[in-house]
Amino acid sequence: MQDDEQATFVKFSRLEEKMLQILASKEWEPDSEDVLLQAFRTLDTEGKGYIEWDRMKELLQSKGSAPFRDKECEQFQAIARDMESGCVYYEDYVALLAGDLNENEN
Repeated sequence: MQDDEQATFVKFSRLEEKMLQILASKEWEPDSEDVLLQAFRTLDTEGKGYIEWDRMKELLQSKGSAPFRDKECEQFQAIARDMESGCVYYEDYVALLAGDLNENEN
């Protein structure tokens, strides 16, 4: 976004233009419940209905175009991980996300 500018900041006009492009592309729109569930089921090769936290954390921090940092894993864990079993019951987690998304749309 800075092009040839040697400044340590980005001009607002350039930031605004880039952010409008990103919003228009809808690249960051949340996936549907079905897509999220299918992704989790792909990770759950044994069909147990959950993913153990150690495995989930490993995946979050090593895969994808933007791996999670420790703080992001902690935040994810606080919501997604069942504290008794230490597992991520993904159907419950996706239902929770879907509820939050529906509330935010209204």
